[in-house]
Amino acid sequence: MDVMAPTPSGVPVKTVIGRRWMPWRSRTREWTSSAWDLVPTGPANSVGDDPVSAVLGLLWFVLVFPFMIPALLVTPLFLLESLLQWIVLPFAILLRMLGMLDVEVDARQQRGFRHVERVRGWGAAKARMREIAHLASRGAPPPYRYPGRP
Repeated sequence: MDVMAPTPSGVPVKTVIGRRWMPWRSRTREWTSSAWDLVPTGPANSVGDDPVSAVLGLLWFVLVFPFMIPALLVTPLFLLESLLQWIVLPFAILLRMLGMLDVEVDARQQRGFRHVERVRGWGAAKARMREIAHLASRGAPPPYRYPGRP
């Protein structure tokens, strides 16, 4: 849910409000992407067309392989965590729908402000998202609380 919030300067700020699906935040996704970003890219389309380009491609692989080692070590951890998320996801959603597990409501603004709170149950989290959207659209700063309410 996106809301445009007014500011004192008159420039509206976008606030994105959502719910977290998983009980934990993925750690290995960031590690894997940053590890693969370190691997340099090369001439992938023209390697192996003739003997000279095959030798150059092999030389390129020998030079790049040391950069690939961290990424190759982190990727199995990412795959294992992804598999675990797929196994846990149906149970987490069911427990949240039944109101037995907290749902994390997350509100982020363009300026970098972030407001996170835990609400018991999926329906209560949806209602709280609407409240936060209402408060944010009126220009209330985080934490999003009505005046006089704890």
